[in-house]
Amino acid sequence: MGKSVADYSWPMKIVFAPNRRSHGTLHLNVLSSWATLVDQNRELYMERINTFFGYACVAQLKLHQRSHRPAKSIMDTVRPLTKND
Repeated sequence: MGKSVADYSWPMKIVFAPNRRSHGTLHLNVLSSWATLVDQNRELYMERINTFFGYACVAQLKLHQRSHRPAKSIMDTVRPLTKND
């Protein structure tokens, strides 16, 4: 979604319907002060994610507002998504 968005949001998981690997729901943590901006641009972000993967991977965003980012050590363990995920 871009470096600027990554500064105030981080993915939790993508949930798919049983026996499906498309049209999932991306659960996204967002700093509370940025949640409105992310919500307003949700269509753009889903389009960027789906373009990266090459298919309709994400059909919905579920935002979880957070007051602060997790500790640096926790964020270091989050691996970037790849096309094979």
